[in-house]
Amino acid sequence: MSHDPIHRVGNAAVNAIADRVGDLVTTLWDYSLGSVVNLLLLSRNAEELAQEVDKLQRLMEDLKNQAERDARRNQADVTHQLSGWMDRVATLAANASKVQRSFEGRSFCVTGFCLGYNAVELLRRARRLTEEGNALSGGQLSNQRGPDAIQPVLSEISSSTLVGEEESLQRIKGYIEDEDIGIIGIWGMGGAGKTSLLKVINNEFLTGEACRDKFEVSI
Repeated sequence: MSHDPIHRVGNAAVNAIADRVGDLVTTLWDYSLGSVVNLLLLSRNAEELAQEVDKLQRLMEDLKNQAERDARRNQADVTHQLSGWMDRVATLAANASKVQRSFEGRSFCVTGFCLGYNAVELLRRARRLTEEGNALSGGQLSNQRGPDAIQPVLSEISSSTLVGEEESLQRIKGYIEDEDIGIIGIWGMGGAGKTSLLKVINNEFLTGEACRDKFEVSI
């Protein structure tokens, strides 16, 4: 038995290289075998893909119609989650259509291996999207829409030029900042300055970040 350290290092290097080569051969064999299987099953997979995409598109139409009905009834918007899912379904359907045309025209790349792989991959994604769609159908498909952003109105009056209503303005400001108050009413005789007061409130308080999407102004 040799105790030469150089000899031991050489054997270790050879063994490491042999292991790497063995792993590479195994990987190539698995890939080649998988490609052959995909090619042999291409006809069946292409048919299953067409059926799965058709089922997926019908599910998408059902969810879309339901979400739009909810949105119209509740003045809401379709959720971003549903919109993103529908976009992915549309992309997959377009790719599946290309695979189907290539299969029908026998337009195979790399003797059909590429097409076989694409069919398997799209079928896997279609089934996953179907599962996601079924999960979405049991959840919320629309979100309540917030009020339109309050826009400034043209007015020559500001809090610094408002005469005789300073006390009312401060009281209203306090009501606006009180989270327990949801509605504020301003009333009085004609010419009392209600409209001027509301314009100042709109321009100087409600257009700020703290009040955005929290209040509506009706005159």
